[in-house]
Amino acid sequence: MKYHCFFAFLLVTMHTTLAIAQTQKTCLPAPVETSTSFQDSTAPCSFCPCPKTFEGFFVGGNIGYGVGYASVNNNLLDFSNTTQSQGYRGVDGGINVGYQHRFGNIALGLEGVFNWAHATGTERTTNADNGTFKNSITQENDIQVRVPVSYVICNLLAPKILLGWDNASLKKKSSGDLPPFSGRYNGFLWGMGVDALVVENVLAGLEYTGVIYNGKKTVDADGDSASVSPQYNKFAFTLKYLF
Repeated sequence: MKYHCFFAFLLVTMHTTLAIAQTQKTCLPAPVETSTSFQDSTAPCSFCPCPKTFEGFFVGGNIGYGVGYASVNNNLLDFSNTTQSQGYRGVDGGINVGYQHRFGNIALGLEGVFNWAHATGTERTTNADNGTFKNSITQENDIQVRVPVSYVICNLLAPKILLGWDNASLKKKSSGDLPPFSGRYNGFLWGMGVDALVVENVLAGLEYTGVIYNGKKTVDADGDSASVSPQYNKFAFTLKYLF
């Protein structure tokens, strides 16, 4: 399912980018009539406003929906063992701050994102002894440091890729003798999206981000252990103001 969502998002982004790119011909200098009937190549472009768009410090926010998956393994001293792939999902949004600089049509930036999430999921499993256990996983918040690289089309649209680091808080609650777990996970972040000029200094966008976190293991006082290896995907709308 997550791959279907990703490729659907990729298709929509490519289609939008190509559609806007087709309008670039209107950005060409308008003909300037002279006695010798030639076009002035230095004539201003009326279709490409705000030449400093997509450059400068910015602050904004994002709101979206997160879908996570975790490999959960519970090991008890009485040789009970449960392993499962567990999903969790929910609303996820936060604040974006950063800076980006343009090198011609290329915009390179550094961005910090502070998200608050309530992505949760519950699964029930049965072990070899026919015991039924319940696990619930909740992702509450995360901090991201990421580098967006954009290609600015006609000062109006900027498809982008994202690379960075993510630190998220996850909680695992379990029934019976299964050990609970709470901690922060570090992970590699990647993504893609597109930003568009709405009005001067205001950008609206759509983006996808994915994170693969390092797995963690915990052991309780009775010697029972649990390990969780999560990954997380998010689709979000963004709105930013550039200073």
